[in-house]
Amino acid sequence: MKHRWSEEDSAEHKERIAYADMRIEGWARWSGYSDSEGLDFSGQSSVVNAMMPSEEEQQAGARHCASECSDDEAMQVDAVICRWKVTDPRYVKIVHKEYRTSGPSEKKARELGMNRNEYRRQLDLMRMEMYRALDSGARKNKFAGTLGAQPAKNARD
Repeated sequence: MKHRWSEEDSAEHKERIAYADMRIEGWARWSGYSDSEGLDFSGQSSVVNAMMPSEEEQQAGARHCASECSDDEAMQVDAVICRWKVTDPRYVKIVHKEYRTSGPSEKKARELGMNRNEYRRQLDLMRMEMYRALDSGARKNKFAGTLGAQPAKNARD
């Protein structure tokens, strides 16, 4: 039986998923500071809570992310999510459920009316769509940076 994907293709796919995941995690944290809806951090995932800045950083107004995202990078992700509100609302629901709520994937899947395997499949599809959207924007010069650029060390620079 001939495999559809080579190991190299699989590794590249995993890297893209991981990159999109990192960018969305940075966005989730960043959007908590700029969200006018007054996000309650107690309802966010443990990943997002772990990225919370120290009290000193908060007092200084810093937006340091564990994924080291800049405001521009977060706004790129935000723009994609805003487009999905019209084009694919299920991705918006998945983003919010995965990156802004805590709990096991089974619970999140149930709340979205899916089983765990379908939830994980949809999550990976959403991450690949995020990667494609960011890559497309970088190639079309819609974004100031490029997809492969190194993330900023400090979002305030």
